[in-house]
Amino acid sequence: MIIIFHNPVKWLPAVKSALSMTKKNEQIGFRISGDVKKSLQQIAKREGRSLAQVCDVFLRSGISSYAKEGSKYVQRFLTSTVDE
Repeated sequence: MIIIFHNPVKWLPAVKSALSMTKKNEQIGFRISGDVKKSLQQIAKREGRSLAQVCDVFLRSGISSYAKEGSKYVQRFLTSTVDE
């Protein structure tokens, strides 16, 4: 679950740390579908954040969920992709 607060004063310390205090010194690149990009851009605009910040939050959330659930977390998404 991702929680994005509109008022920075109310941010939880962990969320604030993840968004504003994390040193971003690496880049990755990968291809995504146009609809995923459009959805991410819409979320970023709605939240008043950059596309990079939104992607970072979603990736961190996925990493956290993977750490808790292991490969079951990833398989839940990959299985539906293979079937389509």
